[in-house]
Amino acid sequence: MQSLAQFSFLRTHDGKEVDLLLEFPDYYYAFEIKMANKVNAIDARHLLGLEEILDKPVKKSFLLSNDEETKLFHDKIIAVNAAMFLG
Repeated sequence: MQSLAQFSFLRTHDGKEVDLLLEFPDYYYAFEIKMANKVNAIDARHLLGLEEILDKPVKKSFLLSNDEETKLFHDKIIAVNAAMFLG
């Protein structure tokens, strides 16, 4: 049985913000949420380098928005339409 996730957010003193972190015993999932109809790699910038400041790996990061196009910004960062993500 998988452990329940701990919910949190991240805001560092130098301005890095992540809207939602789901913490599991061995890893995190990270979420950035934008209201934009189009997103690009700049919108995903806060999802980069998280493992340098967190205590365990980030399994996958998601940029959720109103953009209808699914985009891969890094091998672990994917931009997905929020409504599609929710099914």
